Amino acid sequence: MQQPTVWSVSNARPFDPIDHQQGFDPGSVPPTAPGFQGELRCVVVDATGSPVGTNALVGEATLTTLATGDVAKYTAIGLQALPTLDGDATLCLGGGVSAACPNGAEYEGCPTSWSVDHFADGAPDPIAGTGSAVHTHLTIVPCTEHLDTSLPTTTTVVFRVTNEFEEVFSASLTVQCWADMNLGNSAAFLFLTLGTPFAQVSMTPSTGNPGFAVMMQEFHNPGTGGLIGSAAANAYTSTTTVPGGDLMVLPAF
Repeated sequence: MQQPTVWSVSNARPFDPIDHQQGFDPGSVPPTAPGFQGELRCVVVDATGSPVGTNALVGEATLTTLATGDVAKYTAIGLQALPTLDGDATLCLGGGVSAACPNGAEYEGCPTSWSVDHFADGAPDPIAGTGSAVHTHLTIVPCTEHLDTSLPTTTTVVFRVTNEFEEVFSASLTVQCWADMNLGNSAAFLFLTLGTPFAQVSMTPSTGNPGFAVMMQEFHNPGTGGLIGSAAANAYTSTTTVPGGDLMVLPAF
């Protein structure tokens, strides 16, 4: 408790209590390979590696564009542990009693829907004005994950896009393992299609598909040769969870 730590994903953090790096030494954190793209999942465990329900983790990610020094931040997405957590390697995220989850849910489930307010893709930046444009990316990660086998999970995301005139457009995307979705790649999100500079998108898993988590990043291009600035944001979530729940299976510990 109350032991903040920090590390660079690319540079990692060796276990060295006297190296004077900021924050608590969490143990050896290995570096990622060059060009790595992926996610970080954290689980509170005891000295044996068994998951425990202390709900002691909060997190914040800082995204830095090395070429320009631009910085964007967002907070980690957390699921609260429940008293039914049994400490084995199969973590039951929502759902009821099943063969894999004899005690039912061990953590809160992933939400049934996520929503974000965003610029229509290609809409002008209201501050930079004529010639500028805003582009938005959504990072989507399935909640179900088999870390024991490294087999990727696939889910289908259904998008419902509403413009400022309350006109509704739709799209879908199949995500395997994870996706960085550029909204400009789908006509349903374009400024020319929506006809308004702002919109709201609601995202739900297709029926029978695993749940997922979402974060958003905007890129503001001034269109004058100036530096592109970015901003990251978390999505709004529903209070209901995915029927049937999700599973996160850890490697043997």
